[in-house]
Amino acid sequence: MKEVDSLQFQRQAIFYIEKYIQHDISLDKVANYMGFSSYHFHRLFQSVIGMSVTAYIRRRRLTLAAIDLIHTDCRILDIAVTYRFSTQESFTRAFQKMFQMPPGMYRKHYLQIRRRSRSMIPTSTVPKGWNVDGDWINYEVGIDHQTVHMGTASAFLKSRYDQANGYISLFQQIKAEPYRGKRIHLTGFLQAQNVEQVTLFFELEQEKNTLHFIQSQPLIGTSLWSPYLVSTVIPEKVDVIRFGLQLIGKGHVWLDSLQFKETEENILELYQKYLRSLPLAPVNLHFSGGVQNE
Repeated sequence: MKEVDSLQFQRQAIFYIEKYIQHDISLDKVANYMGFSSYHFHRLFQSVIGMSVTAYIRRRRLTLAAIDLIHTDCRILDIAVTYRFSTQESFTRAFQKMFQMPPGMYRKHYLQIRRRSRSMIPTSTVPKGWNVDGDWINYEVGIDHQTVHMGTASAFLKSRYDQANGYISLFQQIKAEPYRGKRIHLTGFLQAQNVEQVTLFFELEQEKNTLHFIQSQPLIGTSLWSPYLVSTVIPEKVDVIRFGLQLIGKGHVWLDSLQFKETEENILELYQKYLRSLPLAPVNLHFSGGVQNE
């Protein structure tokens, strides 16, 4: 199975989780839906997403609860019940662990920030630590506190016009020296609305000349939050690693839950190991072969 196929597999799992995020859902249920054992599905999911299925579901529920706290007037208890917490106390403990403040204080804090931000003239919309390249006239760059995958904010790129035919990139650049000879994964969650083409990318540079430009599988059209991955081995001669998100043409894309990490674990190898564990042909089709462990 190719890396892109493995990612598509994970996207199907994510869509299933999102559909039932307000219902009773577990690792076993997701694995069963995907046709995997819980053990193998857990390993594959964690290799791409970077956390267990249980942790992912919990963090998504808490993130959606945080959005509801700011953008609705729902009672805290009602929000807790909506996202499958048995009591307001258990919800408060989990929420405080993730956001470092209880739900009531979080709601008050961010409503005050929203009121202040409406009265301020922004001097820059580019996220701190990031750079932008491309056509500023035809595109917008910024931070969104309402469309969020996990945590409190996402970054976005957006064309100002439907006829936009340029590009805009949001990127960081770092020294390559610590990563030479190592495999690096850049993973992130993207949500898109009517995009012409969006990719995560690596650009590897030596003495101000681009040696390699590596892109993820492109996202085209409209999509809910989905994982994307670009992976490469950093050559010894590279001086600068540039990585980020690129929007070509029209559309609106959000980026969140980005991870830049050195890895020795290969998603393809994990899936191949799972395939090797499967039998070559069907067995016991007449059910006369006894029972398991007999």
